Amino acid sequence: MSKIREQIPKNIESINGQSIEVFDLSQRVQEETSLSQPKLNVINTTDLLEANEVAIGIGKPNVFTLFLDEQGREVKVDSKSLWRKPTKITRTGKKVQSGIFFLLELDDVQKAKLEASAHLHEGTKNITCVNSNTRIWHDAGFRLGDGSELEHFLFPIDFFKAVTKHGLMTVEGEKIEIHTVKTTNKQIENQAFETKLAVVFTLCRHIDRALNRKNTPLPKKGATENTDEAIPKAPYMDPLPDEERDIELFAFNTSKTGSLMRLVWGPHAIFKIAQDRVDIDDYLTEPMPAFPQENPSFFTKIKRDYLFNNGMVKRINKHLQKEITSFDKRAESD
Repeated sequence: MSKIREQIPKNIESINGQSIEVFDLSQRVQEETSLSQPKLNVINTTDLLEANEVAIGIGKPNVFTLFLDEQGREVKVDSKSLWRKPTKITRTGKKVQSGIFFLLELDDVQKAKLEASAHLHEGTKNITCVNSNTRIWHDAGFRLGDGSELEHFLFPIDFFKAVTKHGLMTVEGEKIEIHTVKTTNKQIENQAFETKLAVVFTLCRHIDRALNRKNTPLPKKGATENTDEAIPKAPYMDPLPDEERDIELFAFNTSKTGSLMRLVWGPHAIFKIAQDRVDIDDYLTEPMPAFPQENPSFFTKIKRDYLFNNGMVKRINKHLQKEITSFDKRAESD
């Protein structure tokens, strides 16, 4: 694993009610506005990819596979939706679209199979870039962790949810280690929602781009997009000393209704922590009353008596706490 990622704690975020662990590199890898497509953000990938890793990037809504070729140059599988252009392998210049990434640790044989499959698919066209990439992974001998095939995926978030739920493995049954990383400061759930919207308006976006291409000004001389020039990075702290990791951490998964609720008031996960060091009842000796104001306002009374009374809170929690997911034990510094 990257030394930088070792020094960044993992967040627990949710997508469609499913809780996942995510490395948040948004403070370490700075986003820039793309010069060729001003509505998209790009990142410098210097701190993203290790030599033994391959990445699957999920932008809004472009999906691509990123790896180092035999000469150590960073390249990606560049494919277009709606059969517009053939798939090709291009050098990135250390710049790719920002978003969510799966970083996969592959051995030399697995990586060679993937690279060979990517070259075999050069020149092909498919309905979506997701399908182009998943076909490459499928033909290289990879499957979902439950044994399902990859080549049928068409949309980015469906693919993302399937991989976060089941993981990936080889056809021989060997599990692939995957790290989920985000380079955007948006919550995963919000990023996924924006990606779905981008998919819906794909055709409109292509038409608009074609009509306005002639009026798009050329990049200014000296612009740094698609170059190896490093951009300023946010500082990060040295790792804290090792501590005892004895705190059990759980997060609740929501129902579909709960996921819709969280789109309204924000994707805040509900956590449960268990430990044996102290008795919490020694510190919370009495129940904490809801709405303790002596003279509540009219709106507070509405919330207390109608919007968030005991019955309503139980109904809400039923959707926000449908299932529970356990994670690796944590230390206090986490």
